[in-house]
Amino acid sequence: MDSASAYSCSHNLALGVTMNIKKSIRVALAQKEMTQEGLAKLVGMTASNMSLLLNRESIPTSRLSQIATALDMKVVDLLKLGED
Repeated sequence: MDSASAYSCSHNLALGVTMNIKKSIRVALAQKEMTQEGLAKLVGMTASNMSLLLNRESIPTSRLSQIATALDMKVVDLLKLGED
């Protein structure tokens, strides 16, 4: 995916696995004992903009990468947290 791409917040993967990006981020926040507001600060957003982002249908690839970096994770590891 290029920088203009976005990850759908709910994506069906092969073998019936469903990836939920919102869930991934919330699980990572809990694991890191971090708030959504704290994450927003780390990626240069306001808390309200972070909330809006997490309620969108998709998250831009560049922003997802920033979130993963702020959580000290690789994007692929972050996404695995939301697999059902």
